[in-house]
Amino acid sequence: MQGISDIHHDGLVITMQIGTARVLRILVDGGSSVNLIMLDVLKAMKVDGNQILKKSNVLVGFIGETKNTLREIYLPTYVEGVSSYEIFGVLNCLSSYNAVLGRPWVHNVRAIPSTYNQCVKIPTEWGIATIKETQMETNQVVLDPEYTDRYVLEGSDVPDNVRPELLSFLKNKYKGFA
Repeated sequence: MQGISDIHHDGLVITMQIGTARVLRILVDGGSSVNLIMLDVLKAMKVDGNQILKKSNVLVGFIGETKNTLREIYLPTYVEGVSSYEIFGVLNCLSSYNAVLGRPWVHNVRAIPSTYNQCVKIPTEWGIATIKETQMETNQVVLDPEYTDRYVLEGSDVPDNVRPELLSFLKNKYKGFA
């Protein structure tokens, strides 16, 4: 597996231009019937409130749980020479992702996502564009020397001034984690 360091079950997470911003941590999810964007992202982008449509939808998860989108917004997307205009449901909740690109985007740009290869291929007039997301480099940090199977993966991009406090917090509180 060239380009993939370990066997994994990672979701496909990419970075791309949405609206006027370069947005990190976008989950490409061919199982999702909608595109979603978090309200905090729109606030950071300073999106004009007039652009947001007052339309709410009910999202139903895998086990039947429901969540309402607040509104909808039409935003341009751009990656590797491919642009499209997409409808995003707006969510106001905590999420590991800033946005989710579902089947509407996948079909609109004729994308072929591969979680196994951690890339998306999109046909363009110049050939096939490949959007890759490399796995973030991580360090394994054991939380308790008596239990070496209890560890966290620390991202290599954790700032040096934050790292000691973060690790101290995790080591003191790890017993409360599931």
